[in-house]
Amino acid sequence: MTKHMPGPWRLSIHEVEDNPAQGLRVYGVGESDWIADCGLPGDAPREANARLIAAAPALLAALRLLVKDSTESKHWNAAFAAIRLATKGPPNDRT
Repeated sequence: MTKHMPGPWRLSIHEVEDNPAQGLRVYGVGESDWIADCGLPGDAPREANARLIAAAPALLAALRLLVKDSTESKHWNAAFAAIRLATKGPPNDRT
């Protein structure tokens, strides 16, 4: 399984090269840990996408905590499916 860059990730507004505009960028822990460019500020859907991307490591960690000692339920199955989607593998020993 491929590991993602560890969190926390953060959303920042940065200068766009060769352009007076500013852009939305998601970074890892350091300034050189660039994750994604998400468009220009002021575009509500792109800003929401950028916030969701920046929250991804925390969301994955929260899901893993929730399912760690879970009992069966369709909601837990959805959480396991989301973890598998994010990690391309089983969340732990449960498939």
